[in-house]
Amino acid sequence: MITTSSSPSNRSQVRDSISLVAELLIGDEKIRGDVINISIGGAQIRIDADVEIKGLLTLNLDQFGTLPCRVAWNKKNMYGLQFVGDQNDVGEVLMALAVFA
Repeated sequence: MITTSSSPSNRSQVRDSISLVAELLIGDEKIRGDVINISIGGAQIRIDADVEIKGLLTLNLDQFGTLPCRVAWNKKNMYGLQFVGDQNDVGEVLMALAVFA
C-alpha cells in the first residue's frame, strides 16, 4: 500500500511520506524494508532485520526501479539514504511512484 503526503522540513527538498515495501541490495544480500519518506535527494527506510548497514547499496523499489545510494545516517532500525546516482534517474522513479502509486 502506498500513501503520500508532503510535509516541510529543514531539508532542501520536500520529502513525501510514503508507505512502500522495498529491498536493500548489498552485494548478494537482500534486506526487506519499508520506505517511510522519499525525495529527490534520498529516502528514510525502516528495516526489521538486526543488521548494521554501511556504505553503498541499492534501493530496489520493485516495479518502480532501483536507485544507487549510500547510508547517510542510522538510528536503531531507521536508515537515512542519500541517492548517489543521476538525479534524472531518481526523478523518473519518483514520477513513476507519483503516477502509478
